[in-house]
Amino acid sequence: MKATWRLLALPWQQMRVGTIGVGVLYLAGVAVSMLKTMPGVVIIGLSCMFGGLMLGMTVRGLMRTEVHLLPGFLRHLARAGAWLLIPGVLIPTLLMVHYGPLAMAQTAGGLLLLETAMLGSGSGMMVMLLLWLPMMALQAFPKVAQVIMPPIKHSPLAPLLAILLAAWLLYLTLRPLWQQEERPAAMSPMQALPFRTNSASSREGLRPHSRLAQRLNALFNATSRRALRLALAAFSKQSSRWNRLRLIRAMLLPHDNLAAMGIRFGLTLLFAVLYMSFVGHTQHWSAAGMGAYALMLGMSRLAQVGRGLVQMRPNMAELYMTLGLPSQSQFQATIANTLLWLVPLVLVESLGYGLLTLAILGGTHPLRLLGSLVIAAAGGAFAGLCAQMIGPDTRGGLQGVHIVVILIAEAIYGGVLGLATWLGTALGLSLGVVIVLPFAIGVWLGTRRQYMARVPRFDAPLV
Repeated sequence: MKATWRLLALPWQQMRVGTIGVGVLYLAGVAVSMLKTMPGVVIIGLSCMFGGLMLGMTVRGLMRTEVHLLPGFLRHLARAGAWLLIPGVLIPTLLMVHYGPLAMAQTAGGLLLLETAMLGSGSGMMVMLLLWLPMMALQAFPKVAQVIMPPIKHSPLAPLLAILLAAWLLYLTLRPLWQQEERPAAMSPMQALPFRTNSASSREGLRPHSRLAQRLNALFNATSRRALRLALAAFSKQSSRWNRLRLIRAMLLPHDNLAAMGIRFGLTLLFAVLYMSFVGHTQHWSAAGMGAYALMLGMSRLAQVGRGLVQMRPNMAELYMTLGLPSQSQFQATIANTLLWLVPLVLVESLGYGLLTLAILGGTHPLRLLGSLVIAAAGGAFAGLCAQMIGPDTRGGLQGVHIVVILIAEAIYGGVLGLATWLGTALGLSLGVVIVLPFAIGVWLGTRRQYMARVPRFDAPLV
């Protein structure tokens, strides 16, 4: 039983901020459901959706060959899943008792299908595609949905269909995870996640089971090898400081070269065009709101930096000896200067996503939106990089810091956009630059000095 409780505690150990958020949302849903109102079940379903996604990420990182060999692992995993059915299915079903047996059965089947689908979405791309593509098709053809959905909704066999679909999705999710493969070592713990599979699998160096994800990762790895060859050739011709930083950047940040940035932007463009073609034309979007989302996408690259620095400590010893710099502070300065490349990268990616938003949605004041986005991305990138460099070593602490930095960047975006609207585009953006950029650069210089004063650590992380 102790092993079962340890499995149940894994989401808390890996994603504490998310676990607290899901727990608060679930308790709020239970409280509202006790008032015999339908929105309470909707809130519970929302919390179960995020909880299932987090469980999928946890299970994806857990399924490794050496873990499969532990005695009774499958039994303890099944027991942990059974315990999770109590808050995830049983309690919400009992809260629907005043709506009748059919509503209770529909709630149980619907929640089970939702949680299984999100479990698969968190652990791989195939289940996510099987889930979202039919939903996008139904939104693209609303007349077909009006014909199909009402009979399914009121049919007494709908809960049974949902349970069968949940079992099928669970099989599709767990079957590839049980394939015992050799795990190729990750190129760098700080590498970007090109296909956005999940951070747990990237940390563990797990090979994606989806063929599409494997091919895309192979494409990104090819760009990183090309960038490393070019950096080596440039350093061999001239061993300047810039070429040395370029070579170190190719090793520490392999997927952050220009070719990989172009591929990531192309994939985002493809998904955006497909979504707008099928679904987006039926909805009304705000260009300013989508600009905030573009900023969040650009800032997401910084989430892996802090944890990557912790995981790469043993490898940093070899790099320290290879460089042979006169002092430890110069080594720390070299690492800081290498990571500074992420600031223009976040800036360019955020600007690219903003241009994509304007190209698809249009806007009455494009210069105002793009200027606010660039200022917020620059300030957020400096702040995010500083927080990852000198922030806490724990995974939960780094996630919390990253969320706070994103909220600060979004506040800067909204503030600058409001100034530009109130004072005019030119004056508002100029005032935003004067306020934000000097402060952000000052924070970076102070963080760099503090990072240089630290003694390099080469010990392996405990967690």
